[in-house]
Amino acid sequence: MATNLEVEIISPTGILFEGKCYMAVVPSVNGEIGVMRDHESFIAKLKAGEVKIFKDGQNQTNSFHLEGGFAEIESHGRLIILID
Repeated sequence: MATNLEVEIISPTGILFEGKCYMAVVPSVNGEIGVMRDHESFIAKLKAGEVKIFKDGQNQTNSFHLEGGFAEIESHGRLIILID
């Protein structure tokens, strides 16, 4: 069984990030959401802030600034972030 979350961050100009991680944190309009593999499926509207990618429980490896967008979390371990 895979333990990594697959993440894809897409902007109007192309793919900014595509890879696997332990956890991602996205800035939703209702507060930050930490997403790991097997998270419940949902779609969230995002506000201005930072998407943070963690390679393990403590070490942040990437961050991406966004002004808004949407995140779709799929139950089989995939997070797709569409940013403005």
